[in-house]
Amino acid sequence: MGLQPGHQPGQRQGGADPAAAEVHRADRHQGQPRGHRLERPADPHPEAVTSGQAPDVVNIGNTWAASLQSTGAFMPFDQSAMDAIGGKDKFVKTALDTGGMAGQDPTSVPLYGLAYGLYYNKAMLDKAGVKPPTNWDELVAAAKKLTDGKQYGFSLAAGSYTENAHFAFINAAQNGADLFDKDGKPTFTSDGVVNGIKRYLDLMQADKVVNVSNAQYDNGVKAVNDFATKKVAMIINQNNADNSIQANGMKSSEYGVIPFPAPADSTTKTASHVAGINMSVFNNTKNKDAALKFVKYMTSDETQSALDKKFTALPVLKGKTPNFTDNPEEAKIFADIYETKSKPLPLVAAEDQFESTVGKAMNDMFAKIASGGTVSTDDIKSALQTAQDQVSSAG
Repeated sequence: MGLQPGHQPGQRQGGADPAAAEVHRADRHQGQPRGHRLERPADPHPEAVTSGQAPDVVNIGNTWAASLQSTGAFMPFDQSAMDAIGGKDKFVKTALDTGGMAGQDPTSVPLYGLAYGLYYNKAMLDKAGVKPPTNWDELVAAAKKLTDGKQYGFSLAAGSYTENAHFAFINAAQNGADLFDKDGKPTFTSDGVVNGIKRYLDLMQADKVVNVSNAQYDNGVKAVNDFATKKVAMIINQNNADNSIQANGMKSSEYGVIPFPAPADSTTKTASHVAGINMSVFNNTKNKDAALKFVKYMTSDETQSALDKKFTALPVLKGKTPNFTDNPEEAKIFADIYETKSKPLPLVAAEDQFESTVGKAMNDMFAKIASGGTVSTDDIKSALQTAQDQVSSAG
């Protein structure tokens, strides 16, 4: 799911618990959907489902697609439903992969695409005599050269549990580690997960290239604003950060973007999770045909082009060129990250619990570092064991 600056419909922001969802009810009289916004906790409008007053179509954060699928609230996009919206082959594979659990018909389809990239200030890097990093050691070395007391090499949303959960996943993936096994059981305490989190925490703790005040940054906007106002040289953010960067007066020609660097010995090219927003149809809809027509309209070439530009999103349809930026190089890099270097967050029912338990544990770790404490590998493993036990017991 997208959590960065530049609000997206249905998008959880920063570390906020409520999930905003934009819902649409098909109007049988006029043949057009009517829309309104609802603010709800994690589950999709539970009282609407039980009361029979559910909307026909709802936007969901794609990282929770499998968790929401497990509630049984949403209609599976079987072959017939998929054909009604134009067929599954029109979607970028990585985007459609977020639609639900593996081996089952998806219960959501892509609407907006987002991916993480490492933004860097070209002038700051040139002045420091460093090149954009291609691996983790180069990233840390560059960030150290760019940290001088007046500015920092990096800024992180270290107080956002969703951001922290995302980077627990990405760093673990770069280590070749999974957060759940093939049976859907959590494996948070594996060395790859623990060491990945340690590497990320050490940007503040050992490397000291992140201001300790970032432990209070509970959403990505704050880190982006530091970058746009030239307080920091680099950030890792989703592509809709462009909105806030440019609103602060920074031109697209002043910054570059590269994939999030992995350790030099990494055997995977994962640089992001597949972020974005999907659409689902409620199972109890009385307007299935109209709902599917609406989904087809929202995922049509013309509508997608308009939405991508308005909401700074990446195309979820094959063969489309990103139009969210006037910088063709940035567009090309983000499209490549999204299509070839992104991996869906775990497609298991307990994915939402992973985000809340591990993400919040990392919030606490950053807070401890910011207050002068030390977080060791054993501390991380202990915290992850607690999170793993919580998820296991809930399952």
